[in-house]
Amino acid sequence: MNNINALIETALQAKSDSQNPRNYLGASSLGDACDRRIQYQYMGLKPDTQFTGKQLQTFSMGHALEDLIVDWLRLAGFDLSTRNKSGDQYGFSVADGKIAGHIDGVLLSGPDGFSYPALWECKTMNNKYWRDCVSRG
Repeated sequence: MNNINALIETALQAKSDSQNPRNYLGASSLGDACDRRIQYQYMGLKPDTQFTGKQLQTFSMGHALEDLIVDWLRLAGFDLSTRNKSGDQYGFSVADGKIAGHIDGVLLSGPDGFSYPALWECKTMNNKYWRDCVSRG
């Protein structure tokens, strides 16, 4: 089994390495505590360390879980829009396209007790990281 996992992780790293780098600074980077990291990303420089195959696997699982959670929310009675009329993810750009971001969706309506419309962002993490997020923000 370890050989299969190693092959998958190597394939994910190769796929990641073959992708074109972003030509914009992602909005989620703007809150980074390290100004130098933000500047390097803005300049399009590659980080010294790349994500491992294991990390890329985790990110892929998070994306797959997002689709599942969309289904659950809709089953629970929420009207959730995740794509614009063109079929693209909702997004924005400013500064002549140098800064851009995307959202996971918009809750348009649904069960009572919530305010609509509402921005919907889907983040998945295990209990250890969730507790750390709750305690440190």
